[in-house]
This record gives sequence, C-alpha cells and structure tokens, in this order.
Amino acid sequence: MNFNGKILVDPKPKNIEIFNDTFLITPNKKEASDILNHPISKDNLMSSAKELSKKLNTNVIITLGEGVLFFMIKNKTRFLEFIQNQNNYMMFLVQVTLILQQ
Repeated sequence: MNFNGKILVDPKPKNIEIFNDTFLITPNKKEASDILNHPISKDNLMSSAKELSKKLNTNVIITLGEGVLFFMIKNKTRFLEFIQNQNNYMMFLVQVTLILQQ
C-alpha cells in the first residue's frame, strides 16, 4: 500500500530521525534547539531553520510563542503573527499546506 499524502509532524526531540523526509515539522523553539543541540536566538533563527530543514529534509515551522511563528518553506523564510488560539493555529497550518501544494 502506497501513501500519497503529505505528513505534518509536531515532533519531539527524542527519536527525531524517524521524521526524516516528512513534508513539514512544527517544533517550538526549545524543541528545535534540542534537536540541533544549540540555543536558538533571534540572531541565528534563520540559519537554525535552514539547518533543521537540511538535517531532516523537510519544511519547517518554528513556533516562538506569543502567537509568533517563523517558517521556512521551499527555502523561503517568513515571520507571522496571529491571534493565539488553537483554531487560528490550525487554520494557519491548513493555509501553509495549501501554499505548498501549488
């Protein structure tokens, strides 16, 4: 049986290697830092997202708290602020998925 869909993952650092080649991962800043084994700051956020994307061969959204996201999709980076609640976050993920399918 072949799976033709896209896999989106909210990974935890433990066993991160099982998420290689997924479509999109959404770690928070601490999880991304733990995965990369170095602190992530405003100054190295873009290079860290690129490093994470390359390491796992995936698109990346790093949640920064306070309704702020940093994402790298198809090697393009963006910040996004939104009203923080679960419905808005899920709608954002749906919108990103639709963008990536283009």
